Amino acid sequence: MTAGLDFPFLACRAVFRAAGRIQFPPQAANALRGVLGFALAPELFRPVLRSGPSGLRNPPRPFVLHASHLDGAAVARRERFFIDLAVFQQDAQPFRAALESLGKFAAGPAALEDFETRRNVVDLAPRESAPPRIRLRFLTPTELKGGAPEFALLMARLRDRISALRSFYGAGPPSIDFKGFLDAAREVRCLGGEMIQVAGSRRSSRTGQTHPLGGFTGYSDYEGDFRAYLPWLEAAEYTCVGRQTVWGHGRLIVEPLD
Repeated sequence: MTAGLDFPFLACRAVFRAAGRIQFPPQAANALRGVLGFALAPELFRPVLRSGPSGLRNPPRPFVLHASHLDGAAVARRERFFIDLAVFQQDAQPFRAALESLGKFAAGPAALEDFETRRNVVDLAPRESAPPRIRLRFLTPTELKGGAPEFALLMARLRDRISALRSFYGAGPPSIDFKGFLDAAREVRCLGGEMIQVAGSRRSSRTGQTHPLGGFTGYSDYEGDFRAYLPWLEAAEYTCVGRQTVWGHGRLIVEPLD
């Protein structure tokens, strides 16, 4: 593991058994948002810094909920289902305790039967080799300021997200040349792809406001030198990138084309 470039996190799986029939909404994470909002401590669900630069007053939440496999799903009584989480602090117990309150679940009652935790560490150091062409699959709606996934824009957002998570919940910012990281990313060429714009929204029961939850899904192909970027892209399967990442939006995987 390269000093200053380790990115540790906990990969968790919560396994439930439905006490009655459960019908998940089109975006299943919406059914869990309220449960976590009530059950998690404010510093975990909505962390705020009391001092420091205004742009850093709202740290990223220390978790990501991965539940897109349940979007629109119906679960029969006594059937088992699971929800995955990536936790970026050292202790996953508060999230286990919060999910045990799923009996008050908006989509229907369920009991937590198991909570598995695995420690992962991604080495963000450049790889010795990388394929010259890759495909990025955007598995869940992804919304990036600036539009479609131009590679340098995507890497800028991903660099800032992982850097913020490591800064607030780990050992500090990663030891990289932040400017050089993006300069080289601009040399990567987009070969095309297929994107679908997905619409979605949610209404906050707390404020009554409606929030957009859309974005693009699909794939995009790229050509270039990816040695410095592969580990960051692999971490994005857990961290996600863009808006609404805490609810699993912006999840992607990387595939070699050669």
